[in-house]
Order: sequence, then C-alpha cells, then structure tokens
Amino acid sequence: MTVSDDPADGTMGPSMVDTAALPRTGDGGRAGDRLDEPARAGRSPWTPSVPLGKAHLRAAGERIAAASPETWISLLVVAASAGWVFWTLHPDLLLTENTPTGGDMGAHVWGPNYLLHHLLPQARVTGWSPDWYAGFPAYQFYMVVPSLLVVAVHVGVRNIAVVPAVAAALGLAASGWVVPALGRWRRPLLVAGLLLALMWVPVPYGISFKLVTASGLVTLPVAACAFGKLSDLPFPVPPVLAVAALFFVYNREPTLNSGTGNIIGGNMASTMAGEFAFSISLSIAVVYLGVLVRGFRTGRHRAAAAGLLALCGLCHLIPAFFALVATALALAVWPGRARLRWLLPTMPVAGLLSAFWVLPFLGRSDFVNDMGWEKLPQPGSTAADGSEQTVWDYLVADALRWPLVIAAVGLVVAILRRQRPAVLLAACAAVAGAAFVWIPQARLWNARVLPFYYLALFLLGGVAVGLVLREVAGAVALARRRERPGPAVASAGAVVTLLAALVFLGLPLGRLPGGSYDASGQPTWLGLTRSYRNDVPGWAEYNYAGLEGKEPAGPGATLPEGQGGWPEYRDIVATMDRLGADADHGCGRAFWEYGEDRLGSYGTPMALMMLPYFTDGCIGSMEGLYFESSATTPYHFLMQCSLSEKGSCAQRDLAYGSFDLDRGLDQLELFGVKYYMAFSTTAVAAADASPRLTPVAASGPWHVYRLAAGASALATPLQYEPVVMDGVDDAQDEWLDPSAAWFMAPDRWPVPLASSGPDEWARVTLPAAPERTDDGTERRIGDRPLPEVPRRAVPPAVVSDISAGDDSLSFSVDQVGTPVLVKASYFPNWEVSGADGPYRVTPNLMVVVPTAREVSLHYGRTSLDWLALVLTLAGIVGFVVLARRPPIAMPVPSRRHPEASRRWEAPPPTGPPSLGVPPPPGYGPPVLFDQDADAHPNPGGQVPTPPLAPNDSSRHEPPPHPR
Repeated sequence: MTVSDDPADGTMGPSMVDTAALPRTGDGGRAGDRLDEPARAGRSPWTPSVPLGKAHLRAAGERIAAASPETWISLLVVAASAGWVFWTLHPDLLLTENTPTGGDMGAHVWGPNYLLHHLLPQARVTGWSPDWYAGFPAYQFYMVVPSLLVVAVHVGVRNIAVVPAVAAALGLAASGWVVPALGRWRRPLLVAGLLLALMWVPVPYGISFKLVTASGLVTLPVAACAFGKLSDLPFPVPPVLAVAALFFVYNREPTLNSGTGNIIGGNMASTMAGEFAFSISLSIAVVYLGVLVRGFRTGRHRAAAAGLLALCGLCHLIPAFFALVATALALAVWPGRARLRWLLPTMPVAGLLSAFWVLPFLGRSDFVNDMGWEKLPQPGSTAADGSEQTVWDYLVADALRWPLVIAAVGLVVAILRRQRPAVLLAACAAVAGAAFVWIPQARLWNARVLPFYYLALFLLGGVAVGLVLREVAGAVALARRRERPGPAVASAGAVVTLLAALVFLGLPLGRLPGGSYDASGQPTWLGLTRSYRNDVPGWAEYNYAGLEGKEPAGPGATLPEGQGGWPEYRDIVATMDRLGADADHGCGRAFWEYGEDRLGSYGTPMALMMLPYFTDGCIGSMEGLYFESSATTPYHFLMQCSLSEKGSCAQRDLAYGSFDLDRGLDQLELFGVKYYMAFSTTAVAAADASPRLTPVAASGPWHVYRLAAGASALATPLQYEPVVMDGVDDAQDEWLDPSAAWFMAPDRWPVPLASSGPDEWARVTLPAAPERTDDGTERRIGDRPLPEVPRRAVPPAVVSDISAGDDSLSFSVDQVGTPVLVKASYFPNWEVSGADGPYRVTPNLMVVVPTAREVSLHYGRTSLDWLALVLTLAGIVGFVVLARRPPIAMPVPSRRHPEASRRWEAPPPTGPPSLGVPPPPGYGPPVLFDQDADAHPNPGGQVPTPPLAPNDSSRHEPPPHPR
C-alpha cells in the first residue's frame, strides 16, 4: 500500500490509498472497502449491496450474535444504571397526566405552553409575553431548547398520519445499516430516527414535561459511558463510568447553607428544584468531550462536535462554558498543530449554529437582572462542626474524601498506562476547583462551577475502578499462564461494581425492593442499615404527583387543618378565571400577597405564577420565574415587601421597606395592576379599610380586590415632561440604583427619569452616592440621593381605546405632543408608530410622544435579531461543509506502547459480515493510545491493517506483543 500526502491541506482521503495493493476479501471486494468510501463501479451509492429483505435481517442477526461479551456487559451495565435512575424518579408518576410542581419546576410548566400557543405560531422561539412582570422578553435570557423539546414530545401527529410518520422515522433510523452511502452516519441517523418516532407520537402535556425534565438525569450514565468509548478507554472502564455517574446524580454534598450547596446544577436535587435544563446540557457536554477526544485522535467528527457544543449552549450556558474550558484543556493534553487545525473551524461553526439565541442574549445583556447571589463561602457562615466555613468545606466535604482518594488512584494508574482522557478529567476537576476559589463576586455565582468539579472527580474514580479491574484481569491471566484472559474477570468486576453501587446508593434512597426504615428513621435492607438518608426520590415523588396531588393541611401542620393544598388552590384559580371572564371586571394583571407556608402548601411558593397558564393569559401575574430575564424584577420584590405581611424580599441588597399598603397601592397603579389578592389578617384588614380598593371576590382565605379602572389603565398621559439622567445608560448595574430610589419616593413620580429622550427634555446629573450609610453599614441599592429636577408641564391629554395583545398595545389620544406613559416593561425590541420613542423611564416603563391621534406599539425584531438569524443560516452551511470535508491528518500512534495488558485484548473480528453486506465504518483492529509522531500523518489516526482471509486459522491466535 502506498500513501501520498496532499500538500494542500495535509489530509489523506480514499483517493490517496493504492487499493490495488490491498488484499482481496472473500466476497471479491477490497479489504479497504468501507461504507463511507465511494461505491463500487456500476452501483449507486444509495442502493444496498444486496436486495433488502431476509438477507439483511439475517446479517443484522449475525452481527448481534457476534457481539463480544464486553459489548453485552457494557449494554447491561449502562441500561441498568439509566434504568435505576428512571426507577428512582417514580415511573408511575412520570407517566401520569397532571401538572408538575415543586420549587422552580412548578413555574417552568408555563414556558413550553406559552411557546407552543403564542411564539411558535409567529415563527419565533423568543418573543414578548405579558404574563409576568408587566411583560418580559420570553426566552431572550433563558435557554429555549429544553422547552422546544417538551413541545415536540407533546404535539406529535394527531391524526392517522401518525402511522406513516412513525414508520418513516423508523426507516430513517435503520437507513444507515442498509444504504451503504449512509453507513458513516448510521449512529446519528439511528438517534434522529428514534427521536422523530417519539416526537411524532402525541403525548399529554404534563407527561411530556416530566419526561423532558427527567431526561438529563437518565441519560447521564449513557453519556458517561459514551465518553469512555469515544475516548478509547479500555474495557471495563466505559461501563464503570456509567456507574460512577450515578454517584454524581445522587450527590447531596455539600449540605451547607440549608441545602443550597447541593442544588447548584446537574444532580437530581438540582433537577427537582427546577434546573432540568442544566442536567440536559451537562449530559450533552459529556458526550461532546468524548467526540472531541475521538476527533483529536482520528481527525474526524468536526461537524458532530460543533453541533453538540452548540446544542449544549442552547440547553444551558453554564455547562457550555465548562465544555469550552475542557476544550482548551484537551488541546493542552493532546497538543499539536493537527489538533489545532481540527479545532479552528469547529468552534466558529458551533458559535454560528447557536447565534440565533446567543447573539441577542449577549447584545441585550444590559437588561439581565442580577439577583445578587453571594460568593461561597459567605463571611460568617458556619460549617457542620460550628467552625467558620472555608473553601475546603465545599471541595473536600466529608462524603467526598473517599471519592477524592479513589480519583487520585485513578489518575496515577492512568498516567502509568498513558490514558490521557483521565488526565483531561483531572485537569477539569483542578480548574473547576480553582475557579470556585478564585472567581470574584460577580454575576456568575462561584457555586455554579462546583458540579463540574464533582462530576470530574466521580468519573475519574470510575476510571480508577475500571483500570484496576483491568489489571486484576491481566494478573489472573498471567497467573494461569494465558497469553490473554477472557472477558470473564473484567466483566464480572463491572457487574459487581454496578451491584455494589446500587446497594450503596439505593439503601439511603429507600428505593431498594423490600427496603424500609427502622424506628429511628434509618434506612434498612436485608439486615443492612445506614445512618445516612437521601430523600431526593421523595422530592421527585412530590414534584411528579403534581399540583393535583397536594392534600390540605393535616394535624400539626403550619396551616390550620383542612386549609391549603389542591382544593384551595383550584378554587382561587377558578375564582380569578371567572373574574377575567366577567364583563364587569375583565382580564388584567394580578398581584398576590406572598406567604411561604400557604403558597408552599399548593406544591411550590411559585404556584400562583401559574395564573396565566390556567386562565389562558387573561390574568397576568406580577411575579414570574425567570428572575434574571426581566429588568422589572427588582421593583416587583420592592412591591412584594410593601404588600405582604411576610414578603420574601428575594433579590439581595435592595432598600426594602416594611408593610405599607398605601405605598404599595401607589406602586401597583404605576404598573397598571388591576387585582390585589391578600390572605393574611394584616393585609386583609388594611385592604378592607382602604377606599382605593373594591372587594370583588373571596375564595377560602383569599380576598380579591380591584383597583380603580383609571388607576390600572395601561396607558396614561403625563403631567410633566420626563427628565433625562446624564451619564446613566441602560445597563442594569447603572440604571437600577437611581431608579429604585425614585420608585421608593412617590412624591417624585410626576416627573419620570429617562435614559434618553428628545433634545428638548431637560438633563440632570446624579449626585455621587456614598458607599456606606451614616451608621457605617454598607449602602443598599436604592438608598441614595437624587437631584432636584425641573417640572415642565405639558398640555393635558386624554388617552382612550386602549387595547393590548401578547406583543402589542394601541391607544388613541386627543392631543399630540403630550408624552404618554405606557405601563409595560421596556425592552429595545419595542417599536412604535404614530409617535416618537419609545423611551425608557423609571422604574422600567416606556414613554412615547404621539405624533398622530392613533398610536400603536409592537414587539418586533431588531437588526441584531436579523443578523443572528443570518449567522445561524451560515452556521448550518458550515455544518454541512464540515460534515463533507475529509478528516484531518492526525499523528500516528506509536506502536511502542508499554502496556502489558495489550496481550490479553481479544483480536478484532476480521472480514466483512456475510451475505455481501459491507462492514460498518471502523471495522478492523483497535488502535492503542500512546505518544504521537507528528512526522507520520494519517487521516484516521490508524495504521491500515489488511484483514485476514475468512478461512485463515491464524485469526484465532493472539495478536503479537507490540515491540
């Protein structure tokens, strides 16, 4: 065989191999023939090598029968690991149609439904929603792909066409095995076909939502095994990695700060708290790393890597940051110009593919709210032993010490065996740990990097166990004087590892068949008892039982017996729905009093955020889930503490006040709120005594009041001209402080402060704000002086015929030139006709200056949005180009590998499968990982080895020991 090097790009393609020098195989073809090579002369690449039918079924059966014991054991361990996760999530509840609840998850239910019924019909995946925060940009700052997946699973084909649709999807899944030209894509086609088959079968909405929320957890063991296989880690490491992933899924460390330490992303506790997008993205990131390593060694898979990285970011940004950092570390572990050439087009294509969402996110980041998460450990926080917390309480928690030891063993063994994927995992853990320590107080909460530290540790521990099992198998073979051992020892070790992990994890989870709890509450099973108890399956049961499964309070509860639960929640939602349908009252925004115990009895303190969901958008909620997605969020929490006996005051560092109904009603009027809902004795008594409120309904403990019609109008004329703040732009960090100070001083409201405006509007400069108050404490946001502003009166005007839609608002005026306050949250995508503006004014509303009697506003697409769409189209083109490009020439692995256990590797199958069906890509001997020799490029990272003839008895002999 002769090989030539193409000086143009350094790659070697099929045309550069002298096929005449390759030996013949039993069916007359060349030994070098592969599914991804050009078809033989005289036959179309799109036709099977033999007619479809029994022959191909027989060939598929022979391939399955010829699968190695290692393959079957890997499948068993991975399936059992994923199945165990699914079992602990309570399959009976997962497959019950209801409304999921619990933590943030109970409000996430709103999102895919709004996407399905409001955004997708407009051919948009991001857009405006009036349902929360007086309107906010839906999915502008929160990842949209998981919600799209919920929609895809839910909708399906709802007629008889589902039968041919599913059949076509299954045909697509099988096409890579029967059409030679598609052979190289057989695995992606299989996954795509099966996903399409699932998506084309309609599934009830609640079940669809729950299945997607569970998907990241169930697939993580599969992703971990895929990482091991793609990285060419030797058996039994890949299936053991699937087992190691279970320890991450059920990890509850660190259990500090009332559990905050273990709901930071990726594990089951975080997912049940609502972070299911994170766990989905994390599984994709793990598979991406495997494809990256495989690409670094073979020169292939650039398109797959780009697609996976883009998908990772579109599911959740933080795991995408981890994937990018891991990419840089991989380039350090596998250095070389060839790897850099592989990477250079891959990263831009990934960025372009995700540009439709990422670019607007970055371009509008000024409007992202910061909830003020404080860096861990917080000063003054105590550890379990009462001492002050340190970073070691998070990095070396008690339950993580043995995993750290095992991971260290794995790193040492991997270095001795030159298994660089393990070095990559160790580097990821080290960088994540260092980032946790050194990330400053900023928008990115340093606790968010801890999941990657924990996951890398557990996977490195899996590498340790797998490599030790491999060494034991090799030692057994040498003791029996065999050239190589059979798979029994390593396979048995993988199965034992799985069983031991299931018992170790399952006992405190309380999900082992026959398990129970003793009198002291400790889990016990077959005489085994553990003092540690892990209640995350109970959290899953709580969430997936749904709102409908929440019972009223019983004896000893924080609420009076018989109150709370689904009956009370159902009744207040029905009451609000009836008010909206009543012509005397109608649709509008509602503000509900916060009370953790009462709201929590419904399934989550966020339950009433679902008012728009249950009333088809008629009744909006002033509070919503996506706290960072709206610049109006801080003002909601300021109102909440004015109108609740015990407000959550969730956003840190704001200058909150105590309960003050009159001030709170002023604030509600400013935001155009129609209904005030109260339940506490304090709030109800104050509301009953207020002449500004009219009682309109009651349901259980809830009293519903309506504000005056004029006060809750969504557009009102101004008395005075707004004043522009010089030196203050739209960045939330600059805007929030003076705006919050203005919001808490109603006497200033006649003159709104603006970030920009016509030249004739007056300008003022803000006085310097002190860092600390007079008593020496740190100043809170909004606790600052504001300048005196001029009051320039404008001609009085009347606003009428106000009409609001999902993403539009229109009205009429009798006087042009008089500024009109539009009580909808400001965002740059708002466009106006018949007026100048819109201009952003305090607190986060809009002002327009009518130039005509009819004024209309619409939430449109800006040039940034159109540019993002064009770039994504370019990314799709780049993806196709990458998929069609030949592989990059990679250094040939050295054959001087010191690993003695190479002797006991089973020889690869030789010759093509029977019946003339071409072998799958990669059919041939495995290649060891070792040092690279840049002087010997090879496109596949492999040395082509002629297969043995089918009747050659030497195939039963062990391969020679590498020299």
